[in-house]
Amino acid sequence: MRSPFYNGCAMSGTQIADPSEDGIAHIRPYFQPIVESKTGNIFGAEALLRMPGIETCDALFRRWESTGEVALVDTTMARRIHTSLAAHPLPGIITLNVSALTVALAPAAYLTAVAPLAQVANHVIIEITETFPVLTPKALESFVRECKQLGFGIAFDDCTPAHEFCTPSALHRICPDMIKLDGAFVTQCYRTGANDAISNMIELARSTGALVVAEHIETLEMWSWARDLGAQLLQGYCFSPAVPVTNFPVIIPHLVG
Repeated sequence: MRSPFYNGCAMSGTQIADPSEDGIAHIRPYFQPIVESKTGNIFGAEALLRMPGIETCDALFRRWESTGEVALVDTTMARRIHTSLAAHPLPGIITLNVSALTVALAPAAYLTAVAPLAQVANHVIIEITETFPVLTPKALESFVRECKQLGFGIAFDDCTPAHEFCTPSALHRICPDMIKLDGAFVTQCYRTGANDAISNMIELARSTGALVVAEHIETLEMWSWARDLGAQLLQGYCFSPAVPVTNFPVIIPHLVG
């Protein structure tokens, strides 16, 4: 039975037909460093979708999820990340996003697209994004098992205390390798001094063995704050914006004495 959110993403086996003319051809991956909070060393990179002339793709993602086209976007992105890394390998882990709707609509197509990354990356972590609800928990669990069979890790992206990803039952059922704390949530807690909200999420993540990434770290002061609260990994403009793979830093110059 077709999802009510499905609108023209034609699927057959592992093939997805392109139903739109909305600029998907212009999708390109940029890479933002993920750093170790204690040392400032680069732990890996997140591959982020960028398009020419568009500062943020949030509105596009909402539209793509409302039509089902996000499955095409996610598989296209995976292939382009592979092309980038085949030409310019990066050290450490590589993380990339997948919508929960793609997991529901086209898991086989996505896994076919993402599997070759094992040949060009030291380790791959698939970030399941928070922007669409999990339609069928069993489908998510099956997807996670198949990712792990490929040797890939799983992350929950942009987590906040109110999100379904951050319930003890969800975390213990999926056992993600990484939890990424939502950047707006991190910023709000930093500005208001709501340290307990961050500490509680970090403690919950650690109870499942997950690494914690604090996003939107903008200053050295935020870095120290997030590190002292227990976040093992950090990401944000304090270290580097997302850049083309050819511009990815080997080290973060201002963090090296």
